[in-house]
Amino acid sequence: MCSLTFVKVANGRLIQVKRDRPAAEPPGPRVLCLSESHVAVDHLLEGLVAARVRAVRVGAPAHWRDDARCPAAARALGRHSLEVLSLEARRREKAAGGDDGAQNAAAWEAQQARLRKAHVLCATCVGSRAAVLRGLRFTHVLVDEAAHATELAALVGLARGCRRLVLVGDDRQLPASVASRDAARDGLGASLFERLAAAGRAPVLTLRTQYRMPGPLRAFPSRRFYGGALRDAATVVARPPPRGFAWPRADAPVAFLSVAAAERREGTSCANDAEAAAVADVVAGLVAGGSVRAADVGVVTPYAAQARLVREKVDAAVEVASVDAFQGREKEVVVVSTVRANAGGDVGFLSDWRRGNVALTRARRALVVVGHAPTLLREPLAWGPWVRWCCAQGCVVGSVALDVARAPPAGAAGWDWGADVEPLAAPAVRVRADSDEDSEDDNASPASPASSASRSRSESPASEGGYEEAAPAPAPAPAPAPAAEPEPESEAARAERLRAKHLERMAKHREAAKRLYGQR
Repeated sequence: MCSLTFVKVANGRLIQVKRDRPAAEPPGPRVLCLSESHVAVDHLLEGLVAARVRAVRVGAPAHWRDDARCPAAARALGRHSLEVLSLEARRREKAAGGDDGAQNAAAWEAQQARLRKAHVLCATCVGSRAAVLRGLRFTHVLVDEAAHATELAALVGLARGCRRLVLVGDDRQLPASVASRDAARDGLGASLFERLAAAGRAPVLTLRTQYRMPGPLRAFPSRRFYGGALRDAATVVARPPPRGFAWPRADAPVAFLSVAAAERREGTSCANDAEAAAVADVVAGLVAGGSVRAADVGVVTPYAAQARLVREKVDAAVEVASVDAFQGREKEVVVVSTVRANAGGDVGFLSDWRRGNVALTRARRALVVVGHAPTLLREPLAWGPWVRWCCAQGCVVGSVALDVARAPPAGAAGWDWGADVEPLAAPAVRVRADSDEDSEDDNASPASPASSASRSRSESPASEGGYEEAAPAPAPAPAPAPAAEPEPESEAARAERLRAKHLERMAKHREAAKRLYGQR
């Protein structure tokens, strides 16, 4: 577009046409990639750099440190961080004798120079309002893990000139986190992803092909959490389980290891010493087996105290993180420590089956879950069914048959070993009931020696029907008949309810603004 300015002489004859073009937009990125946590932003940046895209991020990488303890991966990502560039520019200017003003100017110029060369900017949703981005507008915005970001957080980046928006997320994994119950009750706990999908105002593309897990790892999550809809991509190739662990089935890279121990409280968090020792034993054995490196192994646990305990026992290259921090990430081998072990069957964080879905779907090659069978079997939505599925498939280290018989699935007349896994419906938005879960984790500390993970073979026979159909076995004693469940809410009713909440919330905001600033 351009404007035309006509210049005329006195007799009205046109003698000049001047073309006035608008000023060109300043150079810099036009695509903004957002996510809720720094770990997820690092994952985005890592993929863009690997694809040779000129990308830069706001803030330092999650595990970056300004000293020799900084991990190699974080140091590599730091070369694409505006904050790290700023620190380096300040250090150079200070060494040259510059005062604070000169250091600030050098840092600002270093950041702007990198921004002018970038094509894509990565940031957390809230970090997209950083002062260094003043004056920049982004026509295309992508929000990764969009179901995990609140609507207000997502709107921060959209306010920078967004014309095209892509939301990528999974409403069957971790929801948006809100600390205030009042805010959740007013509808602020819903994500923009969830609201737009429910309202039907934006096209929704459902991806049913997964590129991560081999068939044995995909079977249970697909049936339980996605109604059996997931399919394996042609590039997913089953590989033998890694050496260094006594897998119950030689053809199945999945195992449940039951540890008979009690949890302990550590402030508002939970830890389990016996589980931590078992996890360290499993990790050490896998690394010693030579099939995987320490950097290829990840340990996932829902509690910060357990994460700190495990870090003291494993190699520094092993990534130990919370479930929230691991969403969107993957490792060759994942070891899950469920922590909870008590007589009352209290599972804490594990009661949200979406957290279980995340933990069980992070592995590319092999999965080991370490937990207390009697406690997990009392959780009816994810972990109890998963332990029973492992028993039916012959993927249990040792025997938990007695525990299974003593704890029939809640709300069911009995467990049919030959039946398909019962799928779950997408839940409503919930408020986080525990404040301990970390969204980011510190870097691992040096390891202590651990012995090889040599375990006895499972006493349960291998399933003859493969992974898609569980082998028949005697059913436990029947439980009381379940109570009638309410009718599921229709999509139209759900959309109308969310719309009404949104309008009510906006009306409250208008009334509050009138009281504060008066009628405009």
